[in-house]
Amino acid sequence: MTSKRTLIRVVITAAMLLIMNTASLISADVTSRLSPPENMYTNDIHVVNMVYNITLLMGDWAGSHLSKRLKGLNVSIYDSNNSLILDGIVNDGRLEARLEKGSYTVVVRVDGRVVGCQEINVSKSEIIIIRLRAYPLKIVCVDQDENYVSGAIVLLHYLAGFGEDWRLMDLTKTDANGSAFFHEVWNGTYKVVVESGKILSEERLEVNEPKNVTLKCNRVTLKINVVTSMPSEYPLPNASVLLQDSAGRLIRRGYTNEEGFIQFNNIYVDNYTIYVDWLGTEVFSGTIDAGSTRNLK
Repeated sequence: MTSKRTLIRVVITAAMLLIMNTASLISADVTSRLSPPENMYTNDIHVVNMVYNITLLMGDWAGSHLSKRLKGLNVSIYDSNNSLILDGIVNDGRLEARLEKGSYTVVVRVDGRVVGCQEINVSKSEIIIIRLRAYPLKIVCVDQDENYVSGAIVLLHYLAGFGEDWRLMDLTKTDANGSAFFHEVWNGTYKVVVESGKILSEERLEVNEPKNVTLKCNRVTLKINVVTSMPSEYPLPNASVLLQDSAGRLIRRGYTNEEGFIQFNNIYVDNYTIYVDWLGTEVFSGTIDAGSTRNLK
C-alpha cells in the first residue's frame, strides 16, 4: 500500500513539473513575441530636414525688382560649406529653388563679372530679393555757359574687355533740363558720349553707386547786338542775321528784336561768319570765334 502511494506521488510530481515547464515556455514565447528586439527602432531612425520652396527675385541696389537687365544672369547658390548646390542662367530675373533649412550664399554674374553676392537664411518658404549692383545714372548736359543742352543723344558704352573695347549698352536723349537717365547700370567702367550732329562731350567714369554726372558740352550761346556805328549806336530792330560755320554751311538765321538783340542757343564752338542785312542792305559781315567771343556788338 505504501509503495503504491509513493508511486502516485511521484507521478503527480512529474506531471506538475511538466505543466510548470510548459507554462514557462509559453510565457517566454509570448514575451518574445510581444517585446521588440533590442535596437529594432533605433537602427532605423533617420534625421529628415524640411525642404522649402524659395523664390529669388533679382533686384537693383534699392531692392526694386529688375525691369531691364534680366537676361543672361548667371545665378549660383553655395551652402555653408561653400559647396555649389545650384547653378543656372536666369532670363526673367526670377529663380525657383527647393532648399533645406540653413544658410546659403547667392552669387550673380554677368559676362563673368560679379554683380551681386548676398547671404540668405532659409527657414520657411518665401520670396527673397537679391540686391544686385545695379544703379541709376543721371547725366546732365550743359554748354560752356552752363545752359542746359536739350535734345542731344547720350550714348552709354561699357568696357567689354581689356584695352579700349567699348560696346554700346544703351542710349537716350536729354530732356528740356539737359538730363538723360539710365536705369539699372551694372557696377563697372563706362564711357559716356554726347552727340548732336557731332561729338559734344566724352567722358569715362566708374559706376559703383547711384551717380549724378554733369558734362560740359562743346556748345555755346551766342548773343549779338546790332546797332548803328558810333557814337550814336542806335539799335537796329528786325535786322536779318545769318550764321555760317567754318565749313561754309548756313546753320542759323534770325531777326533782331526791338533792342537790336538776337541770341543763338546751343551752337558748336567754332569760327563763324556773321552776315547782317537791314532794310535790304548788308550792313555788316565778319568772323568770330564762338569759343572766346559770345557777346558781339
